[in-house]
Amino acid sequence: MIIAKPFSGSWLTWTAAGSVFLFPGLVATVDHAGSLLLVLLLLVGFAGCKGGWRDLGFWEKAMLLGMLTFFAVCALSLANADDLKNAFSRLEKVARILAFIPIYLSLRQLNVSLVRPFFWGCLLAGPWMLTVSLYQAVIETAPRSAGAYHPIVFGDQAVLIAGVLGASLCFSPRSRMLWVLTLLSLCSALVASGLSGSRGGWL
Repeated sequence: MIIAKPFSGSWLTWTAAGSVFLFPGLVATVDHAGSLLLVLLLLVGFAGCKGGWRDLGFWEKAMLLGMLTFFAVCALSLANADDLKNAFSRLEKVARILAFIPIYLSLRQLNVSLVRPFFWGCLLAGPWMLTVSLYQAVIETAPRSAGAYHPIVFGDQAVLIAGVLGASLCFSPRSRMLWVLTLLSLCSALVASGLSGSRGGWL
């Protein structure tokens, strides 16, 4: 039902929706696409999160404070690090978790569901990832399709998309044509994962 509703809103809403739409297909197939989309969402977060903390429920605040606590514990562990360069590199990756705090606050303030753009992004991601994997396997004659980074990352992402599409087939009512397109996209994602040789994704 959510997928059928019209989508409208401010530029913040459209930026968030566009980022969520592009994420499934681009994050494992285009260099730095995931980081770029995260930055766009972070800009949305900083622009729209003002006053959002007051409206949060108890468990929402607990979740966000848990993220802050996790980062603080990781930062404190630097005191026992022998290799500071490697330790700061790992802390930088953990720091990305903090980006989700303003993003969450902003999306909650916007009061818009991003289920529909995420679904359509997954629907298009299946054939797109299959195209990328076939190009690498046939044209580049690569033994395993790796996408933009690594076969495991690419294969796991494809299986995750297939899982989302499989869930939508089971729990979201839609037209027969859209059901068929979803099934075809699901199969495309599974074939792409198979070409990557990522057995861990299937497990």
